[in-house]
Amino acid sequence: LQNFTDFSSIQKIVVKWKALDIVLVYHHPELGIMAVNPKNPKSWESITQLKIDELLVFYVGAFGNKFDDKLADGVIQNMIALISGRKMKQIPALEKGKYAFSPVKEAKAPSPAVKPKAEPAKKPGRGRAKTAVIISAVEAGKSKETAAVREPERQAPPPPAAPTGRRTMSPMYSVPVTNELFHNGNVEAWKKIIASYVVKYPGSEVYIFYEGERIHDINTLFKWGKVKHGSAIMFAVAGDEIKDIAKLQRYLRQGASSRFEDFLRFPVNTVLKLF
Repeated sequence: LQNFTDFSSIQKIVVKWKALDIVLVYHHPELGIMAVNPKNPKSWESITQLKIDELLVFYVGAFGNKFDDKLADGVIQNMIALISGRKMKQIPALEKGKYAFSPVKEAKAPSPAVKPKAEPAKKPGRGRAKTAVIISAVEAGKSKETAAVREPERQAPPPPAAPTGRRTMSPMYSVPVTNELFHNGNVEAWKKIIASYVVKYPGSEVYIFYEGERIHDINTLFKWGKVKHGSAIMFAVAGDEIKDIAKLQRYLRQGASSRFEDFLRFPVNTVLKLF
């Protein structure tokens, strides 16, 4: 299998399959388990990338007395083919059925004078499902430019913003090390930059990767002593609403250069106002 990011191409094909319902469950390495309706383009927005050796499970089913095992197997094989970049098998029967995708309309708030009617309880339907596990993949992004540091401001972290219910993760971006060595000063500069970002955008997390491995303690980049001039450090951002990636990338580039001291000229425990 190979890296995969073109989810729109899958959605445009799968939305025509009306014979069965399909659910994908993606085990994201940082965000955890995520359910996706492959017929819904909005549902794919929570997954910006699939990476080799990550787990993706297909659930294919139909509620009622009849269930076509052969057709369900065809759906699974075609989904694997689409993710793997192989040619899928044309199955005309997939385009006939009652499981067409219909976008969910946002409900309008009822007037204060009108009491909303209670929805009748639905009886659970009977059904069966086929599952299949595959491996999938992704590419990393690129970066450019450096930036200057603005005046800091002392401030307490604001209360966390209300979650939107759709936590996503950006693609990975590259930051080249242009200092002669990514030493302790560069590490401290990165800490201040990242702290400034998460204070501005509560609930966000900045993930750091080096040589394909996630770095849980940024100090280890200095302790390893092998992140030298010309190396590249990757980062990605996760959160309910991802903003200012380009600006964060510019600051991290500067923090990985000989100009890292611009971020260290202020008192300890000062949160820089960078964003």
